[in-house]
Amino acid sequence: MKKYFALSLLPLMALLLVLPGCADSKIETLKKEIAKYNATCPQSLGSLGRIDSVDYDEDGRFVVYNLTVNEDAFGFFDFDGFEEKARPVLPALLSGDDSKKFVELMTDCGVGLKAKYRGSKSGRKVELEIPASDIKEMNENPLTEEESADMIIKQTIDSNKALCPAEIEEGMTLIDVFDDGSNIVFLCDVDEEIYDMEVLSDNAVEIENEIKSELLGDDMINTTGKYLARADRGIIYRYAGKESGLHIDVTLTPYDFR
Repeated sequence: MKKYFALSLLPLMALLLVLPGCADSKIETLKKEIAKYNATCPQSLGSLGRIDSVDYDEDGRFVVYNLTVNEDAFGFFDFDGFEEKARPVLPALLSGDDSKKFVELMTDCGVGLKAKYRGSKSGRKVELEIPASDIKEMNENPLTEEESADMIIKQTIDSNKALCPAEIEEGMTLIDVFDDGSNIVFLCDVDEEIYDMEVLSDNAVEIENEIKSELLGDDMINTTGKYLARADRGIIYRYAGKESGLHIDVTLTPYDFR
């Protein structure tokens, strides 16, 4: 029961790990700050993976993040559809107060952002590119908090629902993801020939505490949860038995992420 469902927003969170402030907003100063940041790499991103390096692309005028995605934890990372799914939600991710300085810095320096992801096992690669013009547009026309929240909820549900059905581990299959008005619910079908739902239900409190502690100990889960909390949504991981009709919930409330 230790495995849990990956939130599709997680690979985008690395874009919000901002570089130290560029005091005079000049490219040369920005480059120096990038070099300082790069000297601290690799940096752990919790269960997501790590930032391997950060550099500056002179020709394209991009700050470039090179990342490794931990495919053991995030076997659902969709290399083929990542850019298509990620791009619509970027304005929402970059509209919060916590990323305001980042967007202003990039706009002031006239540079874009590029993230290069590599699978830890497969070696597959995918790039997400945000040109300077898009960064400027996000800075000048930020989404409202409500617009940002609605976009994040929709992207979280749509991208995860598209994975269904997906085997989480033997005997557990993600079959649906939906918004119940208070939480984003990840519904997992449990094979009762492998797991006894009555036993799981009898130990529901212990199981919930164990999984909840593991989830809240992960930086990337916390970051994603904070974005969902903006929309006043928590997260429920629901493990349900087909035969018995019994289920146990692991619930993370918005308050857990504040």
